[in-house]
Amino acid sequence: MDGITFSCEQGSWAVPATHGIWIPPHHLHAGRSHGPFVGWGVYVAKRACSGLPGTPRTVPISGLLRETVHRMASWGIEPHEPARERLAHVMLDAIESLPEEPLGLAGCVPYP
Repeated sequence: MDGITFSCEQGSWAVPATHGIWIPPHHLHAGRSHGPFVGWGVYVAKRACSGLPGTPRTVPISGLLRETVHRMASWGIEPHEPARERLAHVMLDAIESLPEEPLGLAGCVPYP
């Protein structure tokens, strides 16, 4: 299986290359690659997570989310201008709207 596996106290998730995993703030977790893997991570500030799921889950990565993150990855560290703030809100809306995919096993593997 190409992809990655994530585990935390709530269970384990198999994450194929076409998917991602949402892990809310303050959930200790570990990841393991199964073969060569290229991917990316997005860290969302706790204050911006109020509308996002409160539990870990595997989600399909939409084209909108993928392209928004690629655009944001090109930004430097300078302060965000209004256009960047709007794009960050688009990213949060995209994460919030992703359906949960049943690729997890609740409670089967304790967090290492």
